[in-house]
Amino acid sequence: MSRKDVLGFRVPRALSIMLFAYLVFLLVFGLMVALFLPQMTATFDRSLLPGFTASFVASFFEDFLFFGVLGVLSLYLAMRNPEDEEFTVRLKSVANGKAVNDRVGEYFVGACRELLAYNSDLKLVVTVKRMSESPRALELHVRFETTIRNMCKDVRYQPIKAQALVESDACVGDTWGSVSYLTVSGGEEDHEVVLGDPISIDKAGFRREIPYEVPEDGEVKYRLHYSIWSKLDEDIENLSNWFFTCVSRYTDRVSLEVSNELDQDVAVEIRYPKQPRGSDETDTKLVIKSESTKRPIPEIQLNPTDRVYMFFRVSD
Repeated sequence: MSRKDVLGFRVPRALSIMLFAYLVFLLVFGLMVALFLPQMTATFDRSLLPGFTASFVASFFEDFLFFGVLGVLSLYLAMRNPEDEEFTVRLKSVANGKAVNDRVGEYFVGACRELLAYNSDLKLVVTVKRMSESPRALELHVRFETTIRNMCKDVRYQPIKAQALVESDACVGDTWGSVSYLTVSGGEEDHEVVLGDPISIDKAGFRREIPYEVPEDGEVKYRLHYSIWSKLDEDIENLSNWFFTCVSRYTDRVSLEVSNELDQDVAVEIRYPKQPRGSDETDTKLVIKSESTKRPIPEIQLNPTDRVYMFFRVSD
């Protein structure tokens, strides 16, 4: 295991420990020399050569200074915490294959930068507001609120564009739905895209990009509130007839709450990725009584592009 110092040298941990051990040996030996210097001078100068002890002590302290500085420096470099290294150095120590050239290394660093942000939590609240008879459809009010966190304490999450996409599959009374709230807050600059008067959705849906950054070891709040119409009596085998929501990055905790404000019961089927992660999906079926709220599924995790599907039924 090795670390890289400011001069670009790599100091193996084993070598640094050996140097430090030698430094300790020199220190102990030096103390012994200092304590018994008179006796050594009298003995060695008489039995060997005059001035031998002075020459030996001078050489000893020369070695002590050299190996002392080298040992302490190498031990410090070897014991440094990897997180104290510069970001690109930390990553290049992972992508350390012999065939990794500068271009591949830069690609790897850039790809890792894009993964630095994740959704620490997502609160999804779906409320059945009312029902239309012609066409038969439910008005769904959706609150999508998430906290986007930066994993890294010393690297700002690069400027990105959050994409808000809302689509409705039915038009009731010349309206497909509306977006009532859309903000990104908590970074250096708050973005209040929709705050106040709702924006109507047309057949093409609503699309908006919001540029933002996530500070070092920081977070931003993304909030999207909208209403859409979801058709009833459609083929349940066709997933395009299901209401769904998805995420663009890993989401650690997803909580779902479903409310029914109708004067009759609503049956709902929910489909989401299997937990722990697998290729299968999990189905949950339940009935939500009139004027009631339920949390139909436990907290789950989602990977990028994962979807949570919901299919609603209302009895005649």
